[in-house]
Amino acid sequence: MESCVLPASASAAYVPLSTYKLDVPELIARSELFSGLRRSSCVEIAARARVRRYARNEYLFKQGQAVGRVILVVSGTIK
Repeated sequence: MESCVLPASASAAYVPLSTYKLDVPELIARSELFSGLRRSSCVEIAARARVRRYARNEYLFKQGQAVGRVILVVSGTIK
């Protein structure tokens, strides 16, 4: 599974989205959460975004865990 994680983390597990040939502001704008934002706002958000790949059955977070980021799934599914 590949996801767009906001805000950026200093962790080595994250790769700048610019590495990928994606229109990241467009992906953000198409998400339900950010659909009402102007293109310029989506561009600002995209500048802070990173890609993180999760292995099958890997947890994004656990119930009750504080999460300090937004995860936008680009491909794959979450149970």
